[in-house]
Amino acid sequence: MSRQRWFTLQMSDTYQENCRLYKEMAGNVGRVAGAGALNDPNALAMFVADYPYLAETILQLAMILYYVNDRGRGNDLLRRCMFLYETALPSTVMPPITTNSNDVDNSNKNNNSNLDAENEILIDIDREPNAELFSTLFRIMQTSGMTGLYPNALAVGRFLLSLDPLRDPMGVLLILDYYALACRRSALMSGVVSKEVEMGSAFIIQLVESNLIHIHYMD
Repeated sequence: MSRQRWFTLQMSDTYQENCRLYKEMAGNVGRVAGAGALNDPNALAMFVADYPYLAETILQLAMILYYVNDRGRGNDLLRRCMFLYETALPSTVMPPITTNSNDVDNSNKNNNSNLDAENEILIDIDREPNAELFSTLFRIMQTSGMTGLYPNALAVGRFLLSLDPLRDPMGVLLILDYYALACRRSALMSGVVSKEVEMGSAFIIQLVESNLIHIHYMD
């Protein structure tokens, strides 16, 4: 029988001080310009330049760059944001890294404890420090799907769903079936079927057999 283990992020004093400075900056911009810092990309970019490791502001600036079609720099900021959470989360929370036989040395030894299937690792999105983690994972899944990286989008989506499968706060279950089918289609065209593609196919089969959703057939 699986045992649930709930995790939450705790901000350091320095991180909390940076958050306070950002809120203060946002308030000042709002009073001067009549709008919040979210509507002033220049102020946000200057703040990120001064404080380059604040996940909340990095994620906001990354999505602004995606909006103006600067996907290269937006992706760099998204990866930086995910790096912050990877270093903050314990290895038991992170998904195991799968490697092929030619790249065994690059595996993360700290993820070995994640192979313990008796524990269900959960994170509560309602705890304020955790909300940005869910947002970051959702944006990585979304942007990966936008650029055709369906196996990556599927992997991130499945991990995001596993953090709170009962409530599914980001609604990823609505899109995971599409990513799984897209992975399968791309793999059949290329002739290379990866482990993630096979797991996506198994996900679709289990989803249909569970009778949790209604399947409609079209002629």
